[in-house]
Amino acid sequence: ESYFDFTRPANTTTYAANELVTSTATGADVTPMKFPVTKEPNGSGFITGARIMKGSTGVTGASFRLWLFIREPFAAAGYPADNAALAFTETAFRSCIGFFDFDSANWITGTTSAYCDNSFEKSLPFSLDKVGAMPSSDSYSVGGQVFDRTQIIYGLLQATGAYAPGNAETFRVAIDISAVPGSSRS
Repeated sequence: ESYFDFTRPANTTTYAANELVTSTATGADVTPMKFPVTKEPNGSGFITGARIMKGSTGVTGASFRLWLFIREPFAAAGYPADNAALAFTETAFRSCIGFFDFDSANWITGTTSAYCDNSFEKSLPFSLDKVGAMPSSDSYSVGGQVFDRTQIIYGLLQATGAYAPGNAETFRVAIDISAVPGSSRS
């Protein structure tokens, strides 16, 4: 499992279909989710599932699409802001691995949070043979584990229907990785 945590802005502005769900209302400050997948320079494998956990129990209209890419889909400072329309260029689509959909009917709610699993829908193959590792000066931490010179998959979360979020709602987006032998995540 590889995951990314974020907190959306401190507002309850309803998302319309096709709007980006992210951590900032300033487009120039948006960065994609980053999922460490392998330290192998030409790693490949399958994304076998995805899950979303959110820090509120409201699930009415909570339908999302998790887009996954082998490269950043937009140039730095070129992302739309939270609650802004998400439209991809041809360049972005060329680096797209695929997506997982999360339907509002499939959420399980607890006392303070909600969970949606999409590990049963499909398996997405990926190959990172044309993607370089993170620069050696960079490191990335997930759950206290530091990844350096690790290849990553990028993600964007898109609302696919009208969704009224919780104020400063937290999200954990996770993907399951099955590496091809020789493509270890260690």
